[in-house]
Amino acid sequence: TWGYYIQLQSFRGSKMKLGLMLVIFIIICCGVYQSSAINLQGNQKAESQTEILYKQVQSQQMKRSRKASLIPFQFELKKGLYKSFVKMNLIDPQNSDITTFLRRSFSVVDSNMFVTNFVLHAIVESMELGAISKVDVESFDSAVQAILSFQDKNSNQGVPMYNFWEQAKEKDFWSAYPPNLKMLVNLLPTLPKELAPLVNKPGLDILMIQLICKDFRIPCDVDDSSVNLSLGRLLHLHKDKFPKSYKRWTRQNTDYVTYFNAIKK
Repeated sequence: TWGYYIQLQSFRGSKMKLGLMLVIFIIICCGVYQSSAINLQGNQKAESQTEILYKQVQSQQMKRSRKASLIPFQFELKKGLYKSFVKMNLIDPQNSDITTFLRRSFSVVDSNMFVTNFVLHAIVESMELGAISKVDVESFDSAVQAILSFQDKNSNQGVPMYNFWEQAKEKDFWSAYPPNLKMLVNLLPTLPKELAPLVNKPGLDILMIQLICKDFRIPCDVDDSSVNLSLGRLLHLHKDKFPKSYKRWTRQNTDYVTYFNAIKK
């Protein structure tokens, strides 16, 4: 009898252990499943957020070109570029309300190739990671075409040297400058004398601003030229997705020997 009882209790104990192990196994499986579901939702949410950001960025691309003018007042825009802005870091000893307002609220639309180039890099990298389901190829081609117009006009054709801003002819050479800032700076001396105190109050010196803006006439540089070469590499890797941009870029950037010799100097 005692032998039978011991065997029965041992059987019951083994059964309880098996049941306990099964419960633990089910709990672990549920935890793993829930964790996987959370990660999946998180990835889907991240991808969705990237898609939203992509659409927001696309809304900031300039759809057409126009010249800067005072009447009607409008900033210059260049088709294909993504908008960026110049902010004035104004501050006076008293940190007055007017300087705070100008610092926070006033900005000038800028048209440079540097920002657009980095936007294209971010778009391609997001596409590579699968965070963007579909890239607007027409919009992408428009941005690349805009960037290529910043190629240095003082260099021989085909040399991949680029400028931050577009160039304008000055006597016998080409010089890059910000057209919208230039328009505003040229406007300052024409303001009525009665408005001079308002201009001077936040620490704006018209003559000083004019002198500073003369220094904005800058030559081509390694930074802008290098990001253009990096863009060319991305286009080469994805020439099947952006064939028009790849062909246009390779046709316009050919003389690398001259470029690297210029860097060595």
